Amino acid sequence: MTYPQTKLALHRLVTDGVVPGVSYSFIDGDRVETGVIGQAALVPQAEPLRPGMLYDVASLTKVVGTLSVVLQLLAQGRLHLTDSVSDWLPQWQDSRVTIQHLLTHTSGITGYIPHRDQLAAPELTAALLQLHVGPTFNRQMVYADVNYIFLGWIVEQILQQPIQAVAQQRVLTPLGMQHSTFTPTNAEQCVPTAITAERGVIRGMVHDPKGLVLQRRCGSAGLFSTVADLTR
Repeated sequence: MTYPQTKLALHRLVTDGVVPGVSYSFIDGDRVETGVIGQAALVPQAEPLRPGMLYDVASLTKVVGTLSVVLQLLAQGRLHLTDSVSDWLPQWQDSRVTIQHLLTHTSGITGYIPHRDQLAAPELTAALLQLHVGPTFNRQMVYADVNYIFLGWIVEQILQQPIQAVAQQRVLTPLGMQHSTFTPTNAEQCVPTAITAERGVIRGMVHDPKGLVLQRRCGSAGLFSTVADLTR
């Protein structure tokens, strides 16, 4: 058995009730070992975790989808690290912020949007573009969804398609990630993410509030994937 201590730690997460279940993949050179432990859901009734279930992988959308597409465009010379965000998104007023700042979360973009999760997509888009640059600009890495939301909109400007459609065409399909999707059609095949007062059990729909509003134009969240696809 490989990585026995890590497996024991994963089992302990489940037996201690930290998480209902775990899907894992160990990649060691050419060897891959996957497994599942525990439950997919606890309410309304317990449901065992099954191999091949889809997870809302949330911010892995940034890494798998948006980053991969941006790196392709950089390699093709259609985008440059030194490009100002305002060159591509004229509504953004601070010309100091570049593609590199967005990629590395050093943009310093900050600000409060009142009732953000209740806004419709056009209003949320406008509000995000009215945020400002704070004191951490180019000095400190501060992780923020807005960086990759902006990158998604810049990709859309270049390729004239929403970022999630581009990620499907340029990343998921070519890599053979055939179970990965932004629009799951079978909620029962998805692992639930949360229970909220407003939405009840969230299953088969994106959990991220901005992802829920922006839908196909969100480069920061929205991807559903399996352990096998992520391993690939």
